[in-house]
Order: sequence, then C-alpha cells, then structure tokens
Amino acid sequence: MFILYSIIQLNYVIMKHVFILCIGLALSAASCKKKSYAPRYTAAYITGIDFRKCMCCGGPMITFSDTTEPYAAAYKIVRNNWEELGITDSTQFPVKVQILYKVDTASCDGKFITITALKK
Repeated sequence: MFILYSIIQLNYVIMKHVFILCIGLALSAASCKKKSYAPRYTAAYITGIDFRKCMCCGGPMITFSDTTEPYAAAYKIVRNNWEELGITDSTQFPVKVQILYKVDTASCDGKFITITALKK
C-alpha cells in the first residue's frame, strides 16, 4: 500500500510541474506576435530652390538639421516636382516638413533624394 501511495504522490508532483510548465509555455506563446512597425517620418526643412543648372544640382533643397538658411548646412536636392511638394511661387521658405524618403545612390554620390511621403 505504501508503494502505491508513493507512486501516486510522485505522479502528482510530476504532473504539477508539467502543468505549470505547460501554462508557462502557453502564456509565452500567446505573448509572441508579429509586430508591425509604422514608417518613421524624418523632420526636415525645405530651405529653398537651387536654380543652378548642372548635373548634380537644381531643384528644391532640403536639410535635416535646424539650420534653415539655404546652402548654410548639408543639404540634399529633392527629385520630386515642386507641385508634388506643395511648393508654389508664393511659398515662404523655410518650410518645416516630416518626410519619408529614399536616397538616390545611383548618381551624384547620394546628393539626390526622392520623397515618398510628406506631412507639413
């Protein structure tokens, strides 16, 4: 009788640990889910228009620093049309924007960017 009682006690202890392990695994599996990341917009200033005519210049200038004067800080040239950016003849520069963009590395050592989304 004592042996039977010991076996039942042992099974109870093992089953208790197995049950706790299963609960732990179920909770950890339930907490795992694929995260969807929203695109991160980058703060920038459209500082003006570069009217020079050369292979690696010309177009709206954008800077990612707080320097808002044209040519005063490192800048990129935007490949998009002015109309796509909401720039008109009466636009007052600098224009603070939030953008998603892609760097054009194929020409001019990455001096050009294409804006894929813009918030003013």
